[in-house]
Amino acid sequence: MALQITSETIPSLEGKVAIITGGSSGIGLATVKLLLEKGAKVHNIDISEPNDEDADDWEEWENFHIHQLDVTNWAALRDAFDSIGHVDLVFANAGISDVGHNFLDDEFDEDGRLLEPTQSYQVIDVDIRAVLNTVKLAHHQMKKHNVQGSIVITGGSAGYWADPLVKVASLAWTGQLGLVRVLRHVLEKDNITINGVTPGATVTRMVPFRPVIAWMRNELPLSTPETVALALLYSATASQTRRVDVYGLDTEEALDVADRWNGRVIQVLGDEFREIEEPLADSRDFWFGERFTRLTRNQQAACDVTNHKAKVRVPDRGHTGDTSESDA
Repeated sequence: MALQITSETIPSLEGKVAIITGGSSGIGLATVKLLLEKGAKVHNIDISEPNDEDADDWEEWENFHIHQLDVTNWAALRDAFDSIGHVDLVFANAGISDVGHNFLDDEFDEDGRLLEPTQSYQVIDVDIRAVLNTVKLAHHQMKKHNVQGSIVITGGSAGYWADPLVKVASLAWTGQLGLVRVLRHVLEKDNITINGVTPGATVTRMVPFRPVIAWMRNELPLSTPETVALALLYSATASQTRRVDVYGLDTEEALDVADRWNGRVIQVLGDEFREIEEPLADSRDFWFGERFTRLTRNQQAACDVTNHKAKVRVPDRGHTGDTSESDA
């Protein structure tokens, strides 16, 4: 589903409080600047101070606060969220990749025995553990302060497409997609939305020079951090005319409910934007199989802990895939 997103698409954020992890460079810094431009108070959680050439005056930025810490440190991250308190928008943006490091390359100890690929675990710590912790803390503070909150995760297109250059990051980014898919049915109960953005090739310090040159020589689309920042803020502020999908005891009628943008992922390619999750969900009968889809929906309904008032649809005793209704 193609989207048209410009700065004018993003509403004013006057009076809103935003937290972003990894906001000192690249996509994160571009997002910080756009948030400030839209009037938000911004708290940047990063191990470093802003270090881009056009951010030399960051200490003079109004409504900008930095919490210098390692996002993989739970206690420090928790303390930062506690000190901020009320928060409306949280961007789990901090991330690293394993470009330049192949976890399949063998390394050996002094006895000649294969070493565990511990360097790869740094990617898991930042891209999975820290993201989980950021989402957990965001949910806690938003519930505590009764906030209609928004959470957005920055991933990568390798969550959808195979990319052997980033084997471990691909694992992490795919996991982030799974988190968005399951929490879109859970966080909405607390009036909180969760969405994702998966940038394609984007010119940041994280991307090695050689691939960028190859993309440019072949005239392939390249995104800028500023373009991705638009997708992040759109994800936190947009509305939708229908839900992505239904879950468990939800009736099919529950699909056509207009509300805030939720459970969606925007792919950014060059200066173009596409929402991926709705068409993916709508085509589930094709790629998952009509019968498998129906039976899996019944399995979800049989153990749906998010809704206790609807009716359960369960397979009949013959396990043919036909369904009957019983009160939950």
